[in-house]
Amino acid sequence: MKKKVILFWMIFVSMACLRVLMSMNTVAPDIGACLKQPITGQGIVSEDPSSTDAGQVLVVNVIKFDEDCPSGVSIRIKTKLYPKFNYGEIVNFSGNLSVPFNFKSGTGRTFDYRGYLAKDDIFYEIKSGTVVLAVDDSRGLIGFSDWLTSSLYKIKRGFVNNLDKVLGEPHSALAAGLVVGEKSALGKDLLNDFRTVGLIHIVVLSGFNITVVADAMRRLLSRLPRVWGILIGAVGMVLFCILVGGGATVMRSCFMASIALIGSLIRRDYNVARALIFAGLLMLIQNPTILLHDPSFQLSFLATLGLILLASPMEKLLWFIPERFEMRGICSATIST
Repeated sequence: MKKKVILFWMIFVSMACLRVLMSMNTVAPDIGACLKQPITGQGIVSEDPSSTDAGQVLVVNVIKFDEDCPSGVSIRIKTKLYPKFNYGEIVNFSGNLSVPFNFKSGTGRTFDYRGYLAKDDIFYEIKSGTVVLAVDDSRGLIGFSDWLTSSLYKIKRGFVNNLDKVLGEPHSALAAGLVVGEKSALGKDLLNDFRTVGLIHIVVLSGFNITVVADAMRRLLSRLPRVWGILIGAVGMVLFCILVGGGATVMRSCFMASIALIGSLIRRDYNVARALIFAGLLMLIQNPTILLHDPSFQLSFLATLGLILLASPMEKLLWFIPERFEMRGICSATIST
């Protein structure tokens, strides 16, 4: 291996390790005397709200508290299902401010819920809050990235609403989950049924979704000049990642697909293992807390690594399984992941 290549990897690995070590000292911002007290304030909806059977879940970046409390923190607020709120809107909120607590799953294992929220800089929540628009159609968008994100979320909402009109429930909810990862629309009971039969992964956005989008764009842009087709395809993938919320699984897939497109653009071979490691390092540099507190990143990275390293050897070991209907490949891929 060339010295420049070794130096390149050493720099990225060192940066990722340093970022992870520094993130271990992260502490929640001091909220003063407002903790465990009824509070009121104003903030901007900083993520695309999710809906459940019980209501809406908002992440609000606080502009100001009516009480004497530090602003600039992010709060997770559970509120009523209606009226619906959108990304970028300025809202007034009230409720009892509390610290998230870890809980035990059905198997008795404790889930680090506090760390899971802290990876997104959310250290406080209001479990039953009242939220209203500060002003009709009031929006707190301040830049092009906010405008772009808001526009893409609006497109997603329109797509989901059209599915609901055409297909109806529960078919529209399943279609929305398959295409844009809207699991909340399925409802708690149906989600539990999918988990019970081991099919919950089909409504979780993954690298397969990115592959479908990339292949569709490649076919649509096949008549364009090669360079333009690759560049427009890359932009389309990035926009899709933003549209679906940019979770860890989608970001990893998007990074890997982008590396593949760059390799095609400069006519270099694509090494999927190196692309996976490089994508993982980039994600850790950007947000090091996902290493310990984001199951989506952990499982997605390890499953992809298992496919890369174990699928071919496993297929040789399963020589007794017939290749008809690709049964041998399906079994080897399943065991590898």
